[in-house]
Amino acid sequence: MKSAPRKRVKSKNKVKSLKALKNEAWAKISVYVRSLGADWQGYTYCYTCLKRFHWKDLDCGHFFHNRLDYDLRNLRKQCTACNRFKHGNLGIYAIKLTQELGLKGIKQLEKDSIKKGNNYSRQELFDIINKFSDKGMRS
Repeated sequence: MKSAPRKRVKSKNKVKSLKALKNEAWAKISVYVRSLGADWQGYTYCYTCLKRFHWKDLDCGHFFHNRLDYDLRNLRKQCTACNRFKHGNLGIYAIKLTQELGLKGIKQLEKDSIKKGNNYSRQELFDIINKFSDKGMRS
């Protein structure tokens, strides 16, 4: 007599991969950064070209690419043209960020980017996800 096939039971305690945690953290912090300063209709400005966009149409740009992906000092909202086609429009980005953070702040950011890179622990990623889960625009 043949036995009935076993049903697969999904584990409720499945551990998310580091990549999945990074993607979730990026999604949360990106919404937060892109929606900062948006008006009641959801419109705000690109950090580098100052053109007006709905926050959902903006990217979350980096000053230091592939480093400090979840550090608010490194992230600003940018239009697709500046972030993707002009590769971050880094000349203007650098000038504006230096005006905001000062030369000491930029040097510290650079040191932190070399020291930290993109090496985030699982706990740090969970903390980022929790911190930015309820922040940002929804409309």
